[in-house]
Amino acid sequence: MKRFFDDEIKDLRSKIILMGDKVTEMTNEAITALIEGNVDLAKKVIGTDDEVDNLEVEIDNDAVRYISLRAPVAKDVRIVTICMKISNNLERIGDEATSIAKRVLKLGRQKPPNSFLELGILSELAVKALRLSLESYIEGDAVLAKDLPGQDKELDRLHRKNYDGFTELISQNSEFSAQFVELILASKSLERIGDHASNIAVEVYYLLEAKDLRHHGIADK
Repeated sequence: MKRFFDDEIKDLRSKIILMGDKVTEMTNEAITALIEGNVDLAKKVIGTDDEVDNLEVEIDNDAVRYISLRAPVAKDVRIVTICMKISNNLERIGDEATSIAKRVLKLGRQKPPNSFLELGILSELAVKALRLSLESYIEGDAVLAKDLPGQDKELDRLHRKNYDGFTELISQNSEFSAQFVELILASKSLERIGDHASNIAVEVYYLLEAKDLRHHGIADK
């Protein structure tokens, strides 16, 4: 028999999915703005950040109210608390996308004279990790969630390569040092997006299997 508060859990899930869609769009647009030097698109990303923040607040408030008023069983408590953790990681991803957009505003429409090194590949991997972590939640795919943590090592490697490469470029082109510093910081934001995507996968696996990957040597975070 359907419980009268099942709709409240469904509403939480819907808000998580909406939040995931928004931060994915923000991340894609922030990356496009960075590569193309699109200041207007960067401003759009920054303007969306408040919407993501508001969704996190709504999810937290709904979750606390649910736990306080419904006296849920252990399984439901796990569902609700995981929703809060996922929304927190999504909010952090939105912050990183906003940070990249702010780098674009500082760079303006002027691009440094050299390549973006590994920013393109790093961007693709970060977006893929985010997409797959959300897919594991939406589809209830424990296998996918289990496979994601640990894959962010490649993002870490690429960010380190970017850091070393842009640092070298700064020494060779000191007049563009400010631009290269912004690109280093954008690279770090992309690496952090991958970290938060892995965190989401860890939470999804715990939601589905009641097992913590962090204590089984699978995830580093």
